[in-house]
Parts: sequence; structure tokens; C-alpha cells
Amino acid sequence: MRVRVIAAYLGAVLRIVGATLLVPALMGAAAGEPWYTVSAHIVAAVLALLCWTVSRHLVIEAPTVQEAMAVCTLSWVVVSGVGAIPFYLVGHMTPLDAYFEAVSGFTTTGITMVADPAALPASLLLWRALTQWLGGLGILTFFLAVVVPGSSAAFQLFAAETHKVDAGRLRPGLISSIQGLWWVYVGLTVAAAVTFAALGMDPFDALAHALTCLSTGGYSTRAASIAAYPAAVVPAIILFMALGGVNFAIIHLALTKDLRRALGNYELKAYVLIIVLTTLLVWSDLRWHTAPTGTEGSEAAFQVVSVLTSTGFATRDIGTFPAVSRVVFLVLMVIGGCVGSTGGGLKVARFVLLLKLARRELYRLRIPRRAVAPVVVAEKPVPESALTRIAGMFVLYLALLLVGTLVTLAFHGDMGPFEAASGMFSALGNIGPWYVPAGTQLHAAVKLTYIFGMLAGRLEILPLLVLADPKTWKGFPR
Repeated sequence: MRVRVIAAYLGAVLRIVGATLLVPALMGAAAGEPWYTVSAHIVAAVLALLCWTVSRHLVIEAPTVQEAMAVCTLSWVVVSGVGAIPFYLVGHMTPLDAYFEAVSGFTTTGITMVADPAALPASLLLWRALTQWLGGLGILTFFLAVVVPGSSAAFQLFAAETHKVDAGRLRPGLISSIQGLWWVYVGLTVAAAVTFAALGMDPFDALAHALTCLSTGGYSTRAASIAAYPAAVVPAIILFMALGGVNFAIIHLALTKDLRRALGNYELKAYVLIIVLTTLLVWSDLRWHTAPTGTEGSEAAFQVVSVLTSTGFATRDIGTFPAVSRVVFLVLMVIGGCVGSTGGGLKVARFVLLLKLARRELYRLRIPRRAVAPVVVAEKPVPESALTRIAGMFVLYLALLLVGTLVTLAFHGDMGPFEAASGMFSALGNIGPWYVPAGTQLHAAVKLTYIFGMLAGRLEILPLLVLADPKTWKGFPR
């Protein structure tokens, strides 16, 4: 591990974050906000840019696989630290709460320490939304889209942050491919903002919600979330949340090359099928257990898409849904969006492969041992190494869920197991909503556990565990 290589990349990433922090500062100054509000963003920006200045003399070299994972993990940790400064100075949070809010933002989780967002200055609300938008497609992918260090370095970093994607398919013209994904992301964000404004949101709220909708982050400018806005905006929110949960490479393919091939993608088909089936299940549960209101269909569709994509917007408290629906939501938190999307969770493709793997093992019980039974997806056999990795990740995912639940129960014994489990489900799935009683003040140990869970969920566990392994740092520094 070479500390100078890691420091060079961290400094370059902080330059991007520092420049972004100037946006809410300029907006606050233009809106006539108090000097301390504007200066809080400037302080954070100056700190980020100073770190870049100190490290700019270091040459950006192609990292090894381990160094790329270290850069990836430390980028999220360090960027969240800088991003927490405005929350601490302006939001009057404790240092831990400010860092929690920043991690929740950058990882697009959406669990918030803010009771009433409307009480915050507009500049801080904008920064809050920007953290989720930057984190949506990944901090490092944004860095690669605007800074081109070299093909080999770019590939290692892209693979480290998006190891959930088959990076090899994007290797030819990698930088142009990443830039293409970001252009789609920007275009859909603009389209969402214009649509929301046309349907009744004021321009600032429309922009803030567009930033947090396409990133599937879920931060809102109102405590009531989407329930605070006209009902006409709900179908548009559903549409853009659903798009945020789709692989952006598939969206790019549909817009630029081959719509038919994009629509034939097996994961996209499974994603749509999950939405349809679970929406029908939740709708039936609402019809069976609650008084009819005529809005059960829209409520079911909205909440299913919000949870599956890990956006976390709400038109009502998900804890008020019937028991069957609440269990369905927990399952959807685990599944998450598509590979290559801004959504959290294990991803639909992995869920499909796990089901196929289970079916394969059942099939093997009925046939001779020598029979070959590969797992096939899109008419191609999946390598056993990929299946082993997915199975291992699923086990780690369940282990972290168990640890998070036990830690929550240890410090909040008044919670039921279901409520305690939902907190770690939310953190690890980068989803936001949970069944923890409103107004619960989490213990510091629980907050730290959830911070680890949010980072593990966003980084898909492995890079974070690699960084925590002492063997990774053997011979450090050199």
C-alpha cells in the first residue's frame, strides 16, 4: 500500500467536493442569508481545497486493486467528514449527528437527524440534497467523469467503487462511458425538476427533490415528505424513483443505441415484475385490513417503488401499514434496485442469481452427482466464482443485519425485535424509513453502528472489510 498514491486521489476527490460546497454558499449569499450560514459552507470548501493543495504535488499513479479499494472507502469516509461541517456549524448538531447526516446523505440512505427540515436555511437544504446527488452514481465516478487520470487508473477505481457492475463491459472507452452515464443522470435530474415544478412544487423544492429522487436518497425539504405536496406530483415521483432504480447503462443504451435490447434485459424484467407483484400484494393488504379510501393503489405503488429503489420518500408513515406490508417492505429493502443504479440493497440481479442458485441445488439433489447444472442468465452460464462471491456477500449482509439488530436492542431494550431490526435493514440497505418509534433518541453506539452499516451498504461490504483487514496494510507505509 502506497500512502502517497492514496493521498493523491483523496486530495483530488476533495477538490471536487470543495468546489461543490461553493454552490450552496453562493446561493445563500444571493438569497441574503446570515453571514455565518454562508461562511459555514465556505469553511468546509476551503478545508477541502487546502487538503487538495497539500496533496497536489503528488503524482496520480495507477493504483493496485487494494489501493483502489482503500481510495474508494476512504473517499466516502473523508468526504463525509468535510460534508458534515455545514451541518455542525449551521444545523447546530453534535459532531456525531453531523457526521451521521453527511454519511446518510452521501450514501443516499436518507436516515436523518433533522426533525424539521423546513427550519433549516435554504443553502443547507441545498447542500443536504447535493450530498445525495453526488453520492448517487458514486463520488469516484463523478471524479472520473471530470478528471481523466489515465485508463488503467480509471479502470481500477471504477471497478473498486462499482464492483457490483461487470466493469469489464465498460472498459473500452471507459471515461466516455462514465461521462455518458453522468449526462443521463443530469438530464433526468433536470427533467424531474421541471416536471415537479410544473405539477405544483415551488422551484427550489422541485430542484431539491429532483436531486434526491434520481439519486434515490430521499431527503426532503419538508418533515411530511411528499405528503406535503399536491397529489398530482405523486405519479411523477413514482416514475423518477423507478428510473433511479434502473441500471443507468441500460437507460443510456435505450436512449442512444438499442431500445429493444435494453427492454429485453433480464434484470430490468425482474425489477418490473417485483414492482408489479409486491404492489398488488400491498394493495390487497391495504384493502383487507384498512377502511377503503380509494387511494390504496397509489399508496401501494408509491411505497413499493420508494422502498425497493431505496429512495425513502413517503406519503404516510410506513409504520402505519398493515403487518404483511411491513414485512414486504423489509424484504424489498434487502433486494434493492438494479445493478448500476443509484439504488441500495443487494440488487435485483443478485437476488435473481441467488434464487437460481437455490433452484440449481434442489435440481442437483434429483440428478447424479456428475451431472453439470450451470446457473444460466441471459443464455450465458454464470461463473462459479461469481456465484460464490454473491453467496458470501449475502452471508455477510445477514451477519451485519444481525449485529446491527443486537446492538440496537442492547442500548434500546424497550424496542421490539422487529423495530430494532428495521433500523439496520434501513442503514445497510441505504433506504431511510424504518419502524423505530418516532422521536427515539438513538444511543451513540447505535449511531456508529448505523454509520458503519450505511458505508458497508453503499460500498457493498467487501471494500470496507478489506480496508479493516490488517493484512491489507502489511508493509504500510511505503
